[in-house]
Amino acid sequence: MGLKSIDSISKDTHSQSLMEKLTNEKSAILSDQNRVIIHLSSFHQVNLTEKIDVIKQAISNRELISFKYYSEKGESNRIVEPYYIMFRWLAWYVYGYCLDRQDYRLFKLNRLSELQNTQANYEERFISEKELNFDDYIWIDDIKLVALFDTCVKYRLIDEYGPECITFDNQSGKLRFENVFTNRNHLIQWILSFGDAVRVIEPPQLIDEVCRNAKNILVQYE
Repeated sequence: MGLKSIDSISKDTHSQSLMEKLTNEKSAILSDQNRVIIHLSSFHQVNLTEKIDVIKQAISNRELISFKYYSEKGESNRIVEPYYIMFRWLAWYVYGYCLDRQDYRLFKLNRLSELQNTQANYEERFISEKELNFDDYIWIDDIKLVALFDTCVKYRLIDEYGPECITFDNQSGKLRFENVFTNRNHLIQWILSFGDAVRVIEPPQLIDEVCRNAKNILVQYE
């Protein structure tokens, strides 16, 4: 399963030949028993595969990569020492040392363009275990959201955050949702994506921000 999942984002297919070498006459039996499919590609399959291929070669040869990156703060050109390609939080990232910021950074592959291998070599740095602890890497906020949702979006709340986050509010007849979020901008966009099926209860500052965004949306259609 692991070999096949890697094939889903690689230009070349290696799983079948490797499985035959590892299993010999048992390959047919193992194939019959395999009922789990892991596909690591995205809607941008061709573009993603090409990016991963370029980055893999750069990592192997210890060569710098350059690209244009799009983030909430705007566009920027980066030169990076690539060290790892990572699939996490339902997306692909490259982890490396950014020469522009003089620090280690995670870059989402779907947000970068004009990727190039500069052919310029770099000397590999020592990366501590602390640097590789990605659990706290990009999370800068700590916001506890309390909101009331219409029951028609219950499936989505469960799909994204699990049934433990919701309870039924008898007074309003709606779903009371409580969860901690770590990125304010993402949270606001997530709330707005529910339209009029949600009402924020806490925190008060977030209510103001959601109202301002809703008013700005209305202005676009006046």
